[in-house]
Amino acid sequence: MRIITWNINKRRDFERQAQALLEMDPDIVVLQEVVARAWTGLRQQLLAGGLVHSQSGWDLATASDASRRLVSFVAVASRWPLLPARGARVPAQEAVACVAVEAPAGLLDVIGVTFRPPRGPM
Repeated sequence: MRIITWNINKRRDFERQAQALLEMDPDIVVLQEVVARAWTGLRQQLLAGGLVHSQSGWDLATASDASRRLVSFVAVASRWPLLPARGARVPAQEAVACVAVEAPAGLLDVIGVTFRPPRGPM
């Protein structure tokens, strides 16, 4: 099984991103900092490349404080079916994608997270 994770850093050049990902022949892809205007095209490219199941943090978010809503989210794409899994308790639910992958060897929990580091000295 090949799992690839990538922080795409809000880039919108989804054709090159999808091509680079698909050249690595992944079974599961976890993307961080995906923006809505790129996700539709990126999702279609991944679908055409065999990653026929996908979910995003925005798809999975049940409630989120609008004042804390992020401009980007996490997304997961897979060759195998995805089921929603128990969500993580985070202020902005789109910042995490918790799914169970129905892989040939059995269920595999996949959790993708992105967060904004605190400002100022750490």
